[in-house]
Amino acid sequence: MARANSRHTSYTNERLEALGVSSPPRSGWRPLAAVLVVIALVLIGFYWTDLVSFVIAIMNPQESPCTPVMEDFTDILGPPYPAQSLNGSRYRTGPTTGGVPHKRALSPPCFFRNTNGEAVPTLVEVHGVYLRNYSLALYDCSDHFKYVNGGAPYPNNQVFCDNVGDILVIGTTTGQIHIEFDQDWQAKGLCGPAVRSCDTIRILDYRSNGNLSLDFRGYVYWDDEHWELHPATAWKLSSDPVWA
Repeated sequence: MARANSRHTSYTNERLEALGVSSPPRSGWRPLAAVLVVIALVLIGFYWTDLVSFVIAIMNPQESPCTPVMEDFTDILGPPYPAQSLNGSRYRTGPTTGGVPHKRALSPPCFFRNTNGEAVPTLVEVHGVYLRNYSLALYDCSDHFKYVNGGAPYPNNQVFCDNVGDILVIGTTTGQIHIEFDQDWQAKGLCGPAVRSCDTIRILDYRSNGNLSLDFRGYVYWDDEHWELHPATAWKLSSDPVWA
C-alpha cells in the first residue's frame, strides 16, 4: 500500500507540474508552524493572568455591595513599603497587574485571586491618612463610558475628568497611595459634589501637610508603577463617627 500511495502522489505532482502548477511543499512549513505554536503557548502562559483579569472585568458582576476591609498601607504596598512595587504585595495578580482588573469598572469584583492563589478583598478602608495634594486631571478626561461600562456617551454629552491626589499615613512623608475619583463614577453619579461621602469639590479644603487626619475607601489597583485607590469611593474626616 505504501508504494501505491507513493506512485499516486508522484503521478499527481507530475500532472500538476504539466498544468503549470507547482507542487506544494511537503514539510517546509512544519518547522515554522512548530515555532509559532511554541511562541503562542509561551505568550499565553506568561499573560494568562492578565487575560483572565480582562475577561473578569467584563463578565464578572460586582457582588453588590462590596464590604470594605480595613487595611494598613503596609498591607497594600507589602514589604517594599514605602517603595512602590508589585513584588511582595498580596494584591499582585500577575507579572504586571495588581488589584481590580479594570480601574474604571462601575461594578468591580469584591474579591480576586492573587499570585499565591489567595482570595483577596478589593474594596479597602484606610484610616489616619492625610491628603498631600489634589487636583483635576485635565489630561485624563472623557465624554463617554469606557468599554467595560458599556461605552455609551455620558449623560447630556458632558465631559468628566479624573480628580486625583496622594494620601500618606499621618507622621510620614513617603509611601503614598495615589487616589482617583474616576470619571466614569462621576458620570454615573456615584461621586461628585452632590454625593457627600464622595464629594470631589469639598475635599479641596482638606489638603494638608499631615495635620488633618482623613479616612478613605476605594478599590486597590496597580497602575503601571504605583498603587492606587482607583476608583476612590468615599472619604471623611477621621473624627467623623460615620460615613456620610
